[in-house]
Amino acid sequence: MIQSKKSKSKMNNDSKNIKSVFIKIGVGAVITILMFILIIALLSFYILKKPIDCSYYNWITYISIILSSLVGGFAAARSFGKNGMLLGTLSSFPLIIILAVIVVALSSAQISYRLFLSMILSLISSALGGIAAVNLKRIRK
Repeated sequence: MIQSKKSKSKMNNDSKNIKSVFIKIGVGAVITILMFILIIALLSFYILKKPIDCSYYNWITYISIILSSLVGGFAAARSFGKNGMLLGTLSSFPLIIILAVIVVALSSAQISYRLFLSMILSLISSALGGIAAVNLKRIRK
C-alpha cells in the first residue's frame, strides 16, 4: 500500500507530538524529584539548626511533596495549551514510585496510610500545577 506525502507527514507530526509530550512529562518528573530533594534538604538543615518536635516530620514531608509536585506539574504543562491536568498528573508518577520503593524498603514492606496520603497529595498538587500552567498561559494571551 502506497501512502501519500500528506499521510506520511501527518504520521511524522503525530510521532513528534507524542515524543514532545513524553519529553515534557520527563522534564516535569525530573523537576519534581529535584525540587523534592532540595526542599527536604533545606528543611533538614533547618531542623538541625532549630530542633523541632518529631510529630512535625510527617507535615514537613507532606508540604515538600505538595510544593515539589505543584512545581513539577506546572513545568510539565506550561508549554501546552491543553491537557494540563493529565500532563501534571503524569509528571508526579516517578516521585510516587520512588517514595513507594523507599517506604517499602525502609519499613520492611509495610505500607501505611501515610504513603497513600503522600501519593494522593502528589497526584492532586501536580494536577493543580498543570491546570495552573495551562490557565496562566491563557490569561497572558
